[in-house]
Amino acid sequence: MERLADYEILTAAGLSELGEGPVWDEQTKSFLWVDIAGHRVLSLPAGATEPSLVQLDRPIGFAVPTTQPGRLAIGLGTNVNLLDLANGSTTPFAELDPRRTMRCNDGKCDPTGRLWAGVMPLDWGQMTGAFYSIDATGGTRQHLEGIGCSNGLAWNATRETFYYIDSLKYRIEVYHWDAAAGSITFDRILAAFTPEQGMPDGMCIDAEGQLWVAFWNGGCLRRIDAETGAWLAQLDLPARQITSCTFGGPDLTTLYITSAWTGLSDEDRQAQPHAGAVFRLQTRVRGLPVDRFALA
Repeated sequence: MERLADYEILTAAGLSELGEGPVWDEQTKSFLWVDIAGHRVLSLPAGATEPSLVQLDRPIGFAVPTTQPGRLAIGLGTNVNLLDLANGSTTPFAELDPRRTMRCNDGKCDPTGRLWAGVMPLDWGQMTGAFYSIDATGGTRQHLEGIGCSNGLAWNATRETFYYIDSLKYRIEVYHWDAAAGSITFDRILAAFTPEQGMPDGMCIDAEGQLWVAFWNGGCLRRIDAETGAWLAQLDLPARQITSCTFGGPDLTTLYITSAWTGLSDEDRQAQPHAGAVFRLQTRVRGLPVDRFALA
């Protein structure tokens, strides 16, 4: 297994209590992410010295670009809302779950423009969440239930395979993806992990079809073979709670990696001063452009 190094800390991004959902928006040349616990959507254009942000009143599980410039689809509480970046206003779009004991977690779009997102219980450890897709008109469809912490969505470039993580199951699952029908069918478990190795969290895929997975309480990012589940490379980072990653930059060869300080004691925060930072790694492989939510 290759040991990666030479990362840098993206100091302009500051620290997030629960940084998640990183996205590179090629249209605006901006790095986007959310602070779930801080109820913030943040954007850092290339060359900016500090992020712009939208402060909201509820946990934000994800923020993804849409086909309408200046609008993001966000997971706000248990709803999908449309966020206008110009003025910070939000418009309800779809309700995923009526239970107030839930919230959205990770969400991404597939290559056809559908939005996929999960809800998870606020009571950590319960397996009562679910996983949905949302179409351009706001119609929702449930695909999975009994989910603890919906995370780590990735589609391969051949439009045949979907990779998914329920963090509480400590594994990466492989599904057959029917792009036309917008459905998924379980195929197999790609890889399973132990608590000592860390909890698999957010995930992205590179142009070679390999997965990059962040490990909560693992302090690292791992590149994982999408066919065999073998560990190909690992990047160790100075924060234990690594949450997600995405490729960005002008040629999509820069990995942006989010982290969190939530739940750490004062002693742990002193020992991990970069917990909550965004880390950046230049790679030898390219990522794939972000898929945008195709609004009607």
